[in-house]
Amino acid sequence: MPGMRFAIFKGGPRYATADCGLLRVAPGARFPWHAHLSEERSLFLVGAGRDDQGQVYVAGDELVLPAGSAHDFVTISDGELVVAVRHHGVDFAARRPPA
Repeated sequence: MPGMRFAIFKGGPRYATADCGLLRVAPGARFPWHAHLSEERSLFLVGAGRDDQGQVYVAGDELVLPAGSAHDFVTISDGELVVAVRHHGVDFAARRPPA
């Protein structure tokens, strides 16, 4: 995806089947709408981002979203946003609800 880089790594024994990684999102870049197939945990490490509900997340914030939830977000900091993420799958074909 343009403006994004991923560094994928294996989780420890408890999360051996999880998708784990670091997501880097350039300033102004939007991570696309997606639904979660399982709980997703995100730890914001650098920068700031805003989700589709207007909630702002900064370094040190943790976001926990349940299975079935969906969202997108955009980097609002001058530098890139770096987030550590753990989940068991996302659905990029999920439809965004009407506004």
